[in-house]
Amino acid sequence: MQMKKLKPYPAWVCIKCAKKAMQEANITLPEGSLATFHTGTCGVCGKRTAVTKPRGYRWPPFKGFENL
Repeated sequence: MQMKKLKPYPAWVCIKCAKKAMQEANITLPEGSLATFHTGTCGVCGKRTAVTKPRGYRWPPFKGFENL
């Protein structure tokens, strides 16, 4: 049986994907947390939207992706 290869951890992530992963992993952000966004492509869902580095969301684990 061959194991599925995980995708590399995404460099950029959209709000929707990050919040979903955070909720699944029970991760919360400290009050007053900030992140800088730009228009780009989300490494999780592939949509062109506002994205930021995953560190802005405490490096959440994304299903199907390697974890850091």
